[in-house]
Amino acid sequence: MFQRLEDRIKALCLKAATTPQSPELTGILQQLKAALAEHTQRMRKLAAGFPVMARPERRSTDTPPPISIEAEIR
Repeated sequence: MFQRLEDRIKALCLKAATTPQSPELTGILQQLKAALAEHTQRMRKLAAGFPVMARPERRSTDTPPPISIEAEIR
């Protein structure tokens, strides 16, 4: 049976939350860990396909910081 990875993760989370401490829970958590690792790999591949945005230049520090409303009240 083929499932979407996200659906499999949700199902494993639900199963882990409702299963008492037992060897079965250990197996469920191992499956969940593997599914999360696969999801992480997929997201890394997806992110690698996006262009890198140039970091905008920072403003000069020569100007004083703006006066806040709180400073005006005092």
